Amino acid sequence: MTSYDSIGTKLGDRLEEKVTDAYEQVKSGVQDLSANARGHRSGETKAELYAAAQRLGIRGRSKMTKAELSRAVHKARS
Repeated sequence: MTSYDSIGTKLGDRLEEKVTDAYEQVKSGVQDLSANARGHRSGETKAELYAAAQRLGIRGRSKMTKAELSRAVHKARS
């Protein structure tokens, strides 16, 4: 085995280890990347959120992102 092969093997082993660790974290729930975890309401499109914001009289809604609309609508409904 040449030194290049040895380096490639070591890097491959490290990468595999990192991927395995990341998979285990996701699998165990350490990293929940779902929309609900980020505070977004799942199941509502931006258009639906915009319509709700319009009905609720939320100002500045036309410039809001989906996440901002979601927070504003949730706050107004509370």
